[in-house]
Amino acid sequence: MSRHVNLSSYEGVETLATFDDVSFGKYCKAKLASAQAHVDFLSTQLSLGQDARVCEIGSGNGRLLYALERAGMLSSGVGYEVSNTRHLFAQKFGAWLSSKQVVNKCASVLDAPPEQNMDLVIGVDVVTCLIGPVAADAERGMTKWAFDSLKPGGRLVLELWDLSRRQRKIADDGGETRSFQEFPAEDPWEFVLETLRLDQNRDIVWNKLFLRRGSRERSVKEMVLRSYPKPRAEEMLRAAGFEGVRFFDAWRPDVPMVDGEYIVVASKPG
Repeated sequence: MSRHVNLSSYEGVETLATFDDVSFGKYCKAKLASAQAHVDFLSTQLSLGQDARVCEIGSGNGRLLYALERAGMLSSGVGYEVSNTRHLFAQKFGAWLSSKQVVNKCASVLDAPPEQNMDLVIGVDVVTCLIGPVAADAERGMTKWAFDSLKPGGRLVLELWDLSRRQRKIADDGGETRSFQEFPAEDPWEFVLETLRLDQNRDIVWNKLFLRRGSRERSVKEMVLRSYPKPRAEEMLRAAGFEGVRFFDAWRPDVPMVDGEYIVVASKPG
């Protein structure tokens, strides 16, 4: 069986060879700053304290776990990331910060045994929307893994994306729609051209053409995203055994979300 595109779509992202010491430091500082809204949410909405044990699904470069460590909000953190380049970046990021409490694993939660007695399992940057399309049982496998990793009373926090409007726009545009985005100055990539279409499951196939800053270099990435309207998200979590499902429209009032994105919080029965 061929490997699903979502399991390799972030390979080559945040490659260490594209950074020198100065640009690496600037990039890491920007990523820590971008995680501050998540840290504030977990502090105010969940009262996450200094003794918390936190697991992140799709931890990428590790910015969230490192930001929580720097804020004194976790006793230990473990991140799961399938991209080897992002895993290596996270390892160097941790060394740059002299991190002592975060462990990065280059692995998929769909293939790993659950963690034990976690206070919080979290997935940001719509990672759940990428996991669902990987296999017929991937969605159920991810939610069961999260449930089994939590201690009684532990919380699951997911950033999800209701892509209904984009699905309609793709249909209105004749089956394909395009957009263009510019990245912040500290990012080694300057622009991305995005092309969206629907597959047979009405999941969104997202093709991204990246243009490197100050170079003619190009990179193409493709991934498949599943839409999660709020009723579907609640049904998914309740089916896994979670209770107390709550929705939030932003990590922080002054930090707007992309249209359709939201946060869902649920608890493992205590």
